[in-house]
Amino acid sequence: MSKLLSTLNWRLIIIQLVSFWFFFYAFQILSFLKDPALANPMLNSIIKTSEKPRYSLDETFIEQMGNIGLVAAYILWWFIASKRDWHWINGVVAFIVAFALGARNWFGWDYLSDIFLAPGRLFKQTSIWNFLLSGSIMLALGLLLALLKKVQLFIDKGNYIDKKAIEEDKKKKRVR
Repeated sequence: MSKLLSTLNWRLIIIQLVSFWFFFYAFQILSFLKDPALANPMLNSIIKTSEKPRYSLDETFIEQMGNIGLVAAYILWWFIASKRDWHWINGVVAFIVAFALGARNWFGWDYLSDIFLAPGRLFKQTSIWNFLLSGSIMLALGLLLALLKKVQLFIDKGNYIDKKAIEEDKKKKRVR
């Protein structure tokens, strides 16, 4: 058990959770491109009452696109973790937590949606450009967290590896 706890990198898990959050909601925002009428509160209530199958199908599609965003982010982070020699359990922990928070709508979207939907408000509420801009910005932020070298160095600082001691041991072995 202690070996498992020693492989956990809390910096990595937190950064992955934030990146998963961006991917989850970016995919959900981009899924409104399928039926932009759902974003209009007036049309939304009309569709909800008069076209229940359509509304139900669209609602399920939007929810599942968030889950697909989580899977896409997990796959991206898995490749990065394998390249950087980070333990796979960190990604699994972050994915399970993100999935549970997303399924229960505890991801905090109600508090942060105004901030992240603001760029898209340059356009009409049901405009394709609204969804493209807001979703693309969120997707870009999630990708930046995953791909920026500075973020990866910050994560690596969470794993204490005495590189100087390793180099000194290598030099001692070479000298003998």
